[in-house]
Parts: sequence; C-alpha cells; structure tokens
Amino acid sequence: MSAENVEEAFEGACAHGAPLEVSLPQFEGPLDLLLHLVRSNDMDILNLPIAEVVRQYNAYLDRMRDLDLEVASDYLVMAATLAHIKSRLLLPPDPSEEGTVDEDPRAELSRQLLEYERFKKAAEELSALESGRDLVFTRGAPVPTEFSECVTIRADLSDLVLAFERVLERLEAEDRVDIIRREDFRVQDKMQVILDRIGRDGRVSFVDLLLESRNRLERVVLFLALLELIRLGGVTIWQPLVRGDISIEAAPDLGASE
Repeated sequence: MSAENVEEAFEGACAHGAPLEVSLPQFEGPLDLLLHLVRSNDMDILNLPIAEVVRQYNAYLDRMRDLDLEVASDYLVMAATLAHIKSRLLLPPDPSEEGTVDEDPRAELSRQLLEYERFKKAAEELSALESGRDLVFTRGAPVPTEFSECVTIRADLSDLVLAFERVLERLEAEDRVDIIRREDFRVQDKMQVILDRIGRDGRVSFVDLLLESRNRLERVVLFLALLELIRLGGVTIWQPLVRGDISIEAAPDLGASE
C-alpha cells in the first residue's frame, strides 16, 4: 500500500466512522524488501539510484513503526548500510588518491541482490516441485526383512528439502538476535566447508552441518551451497532411513580424481 493509498483510506474511514485497517506486505528479510523495491520500480540493479532506494526503504520502516510493528535488527543494519553507501557517493574523491579507481560503493549491494534473486527463484522452483510431489501417491516396493535395518537409499532434492525444513523448525526458537551485527555468508565459502569436511571425514551429516550454523541465514546459505555442489556433480546424498538424516559424500568421479 503506497503512502497516497494510506491517506485516501484514512480519509475515507474517517468520513464513514469506520475503523482503518492497514496491512503491509511480508518480506523474508532486508534483501527481500530491497529486491521488491528495485523490481517493482523498474530500477537498474547494477546502477542503483541509491537516494531513491534509501527513501523508499526508510518509508517502509516508518510505516512499520506507525503500525506499532517491531522492526527487526537486520532491517536496521541494512538501513545503516544504505545510509553509509549514500554518504560515500556524496563525498568528493580523495585528492591524495588521484589516479586510483575506487570501487562503486553500490557494487557489493548489487552483487548480493543478484545472488539473492537467483537463489530465491531456485527456492520457488524447489517449492513448486515439492508441492507437485505431494499430489503423487505411489505404492512403494516392500523392503526385504533381512535388509530392513540396513538399507540406504539415494536421496533426491525433495528429501533434502524436507530434512532442511525439519531442522529449521527445531531451531526456529534459537534464532533471536540480541545485538545488531552484520554477518556475510558466501555460497562459495560454504561449498568449500562441505568439501573440506568430506575430505576429512569421508562422509558428513547434513543435520550436523546445519546444527553447527549460527543462525537461519547461515543455514540457508549452507543449504544453497549443497544444492550447488549437487548441481555441479561434486557430491551425492544418501538417506539411511526414510525421513531421516541426509549423508553427504563425494561423487564417485570426484573421489577417484582425488
């Protein structure tokens, strides 16, 4: 709802003596909000009009406060980041650094937005895949009694998504932020973490990796890193028990090359 629509709704409600109901769209986090602002206003993500982005972002936070909604700390951290970028763009170039080319202060934010959009689309596709899977009912083959306690099956992406959702539900209450801090987690770094653990232990538990992560953001990035490794053919995933933990191993070709 835009500021103009809020004013019109307020005037109409006052005229008819009716209570005013205002709702705000829900976002997964500050990057989700920023991406919405950029795409809904047809902004160039590689050449962000930072002053306009700051204005609209802060306007959204102000509307949250007007509705007595608590503003999460990660939104405030992003607001401070945007203000810092804006201030850097306003500063004149440093004469002492003449001849050097400074990186555009917006570049890192643009990179984060593009990466977030890419994985958001991937998550939506996985969600659609999972929804379609719920509508399919198959009759499974009986498991031989003598192997019922030790059968390990190849897991698919749907099994991985379900395992990820179960762990997130268990840890949801632990994701409260006590202090304002910014943490950057990169998919490439988490891919290397997974490969290092496999190289050391031979096999690694997906749940153990998630439990070692400090917050929801790190878990999501770890999950995306695992998806990327699967896509590249670097690892395979196995599920010893139905709806159980996921084991991650090096792909046969990768293990042979090492």
